[in-house]
Amino acid sequence: MRRRDLLTGVSAIGLGALLPAPAKARPSTWTGRRFSLSAARGLEAQLSAAAVAAPTPVALVDAARGCLWRGLVETMFTGRADAAVYERGQAFAEQCQRIATADAGGYFFEAIHRAKRAEIRGVVASVFELPTLQSLMGTVDRLAPGYGFGGTARFWGAVAAKTPAFLLRLKGSSLDEGDAYFRRAIQTAPGYAGNHVLRAPLLARMSGDRAARDSLRRAAAMPRDDNPAIEAWNRLYREQARRALAR
Repeated sequence: MRRRDLLTGVSAIGLGALLPAPAKARPSTWTGRRFSLSAARGLEAQLSAAAVAAPTPVALVDAARGCLWRGLVETMFTGRADAAVYERGQAFAEQCQRIATADAGGYFFEAIHRAKRAEIRGVVASVFELPTLQSLMGTVDRLAPGYGFGGTARFWGAVAAKTPAFLLRLKGSSLDEGDAYFRRAIQTAPGYAGNHVLRAPLLARMSGDRAARDSLRRAAAMPRDDNPAIEAWNRLYREQARRALAR
């Protein structure tokens, strides 16, 4: 699906690559972080404080990533999305771009946080964000193809999954084209459970609930990945899949 043909305002959750950050910013590493609401809030606060104190590109990207992690975990545990967390993450990402124009992370996480904020407003109300998201993800593809374990492909697949059918038709796009993005992301990072969690709504629209449940089961049963950065995110995605299956 051509990016310019997608109408968005939706989230492509959990797309970030986990890059190293200063040890002093966190007593536990990203790959060893605990999966709890209090831990997510504490980690984001530490990373944000570190980025304010020493705004290096790595610290700023980590702070943006920490805001994303907190937002996703808070939504899972409370059922509410906090736009202020995503606004803060977007600000860190934009600051990274200003001091490190060749760092893909700044552009990637600005797009993710913009999409999360747009999701809160609603898809149709957020169509105006599309040109900016296209530009940001295009820059990521140019600077670091495959960034975030196939993150840009996963992003556009998730956009297709949540875009109303009449908007897809209006732009000459299709769900099949959106699924091609997910297949690309799966090929790039076959052990990344988020591919299958985010693909499930698209499969539900294309083939029905059984296909969606199969995708969620695959995510829930995803074995431990040898890449600790992927495995850290998979703890979140496995739980998301289990909760979705229970519903």
